Amino acid sequence: MDRVIGEGQRGYRDMSATEFKKAFGETLEQALRGRRIRITRHGRTGDRIVIMREADLKELEARAVSPLDALRAEFDGMVETMQQQKARDAVASVGTASTEELGKAAVKEFTADG
Repeated sequence: MDRVIGEGQRGYRDMSATEFKKAFGETLEQALRGRRIRITRHGRTGDRIVIMREADLKELEARAVSPLDALRAEFDGMVETMQQQKARDAVASVGTASTEELGKAAVKEFTADG
């Protein structure tokens, strides 16, 4: 099972738990040099353990965006858009159309779907 699979420019070295036990020292040296090691127990991919340098882990954690942070950024973008003059003008014009203008717009929309 000892094989390297692609992960962009950096690959994982896949190995079984038995292989890991036999080559513990060598595996740690590889991990310290930046190789990511995936250890699979009994061939079950759901039971994998990944060994990597702490610096690489911290880099991954720094790039991760929490769902709350993503939602906050989306909300901030929406608020910024609403503060633009075009949006302010649109809100100010709500409810100012005459019944004739509303009727023409409805006919236009209805015939466009037609």
